[in-house]
Amino acid sequence: MSLSVVVLTSVGREAHLRRCLRALAAQTLLAEEILVVDDGSSEGRAVVAEFGADLPLRYDWRPHDYCMSRSYNRAVSQLLSEKLVFLSGDILLNPLALGFYAEYFAALPPTAIWGYFGSYKQEVLASYLQPGAQVNIRDIRLWFTSDGRLSCREDMVRHPQVYAWGGNWALPRSLFVQAGGFNETFSGWGYEDVAFANRLVQLGIPMAFSVDVWGEHQAHADPEETDVALRNREKIGVLAPCQQEPGLLYHPERTQLAQLLNSVYG
Repeated sequence: MSLSVVVLTSVGREAHLRRCLRALAAQTLLAEEILVVDDGSSEGRAVVAEFGADLPLRYDWRPHDYCMSRSYNRAVSQLLSEKLVFLSGDILLNPLALGFYAEYFAALPPTAIWGYFGSYKQEVLASYLQPGAQVNIRDIRLWFTSDGRLSCREDMVRHPQVYAWGGNWALPRSLFVQAGGFNETFSGWGYEDVAFANRLVQLGIPMAFSVDVWGEHQAHADPEETDVALRNREKIGVLAPCQQEPGLLYHPERTQLAQLLNSVYG
């Protein structure tokens, strides 16, 4: 099954982008096309050119304005594929991730999927996937219990949109269009992804969270934009109640993440 992958990158993340593309080149199922949308970096084009022989890459540069919503909307306007995977340029996908995303598109056609990635940024570890990189591995939304079961935060059942974070996610293009795309009045850090997911919940679109498509998050400092984040949070408005419990997707016989986390945390 063919997939189109969107990679969002920005100023100062060229080294992260290079590793992200390296991880995409190592997938057991390669993407049909990869569109890199660059929010104003100076060297992104050169990084993309390094992978021209290995990946079906396209590149879209725009002046820096730190509006991720605009990057999302620009990407979808340029792609015709129905099967879209979205990545931040600092995510390193495990080699089986795109294969699992393809399975989800086949089995769960109306569903939006959010993938595990290292969201606990206070803890920096050596990368399992790319030696030499420093990453965050633990995702505070999802974890394994002592008996190996996948579990999640209790409030994710009531309001999964609060935890529907950009970085590693996928949905059919038709659902993106149905939800009206991303709100471009969100600028600066935070909540444009939650606002979009809130509209999905309002529309009754099923949502699921997966560890099979796990990825590492490359460590970096985040800008301090507390006031911006607060204003963005207020734009979301009332959180829509979830009409059906979100799914948790996990294939223990094929996913290495549980063993990796056990080796890291014991």
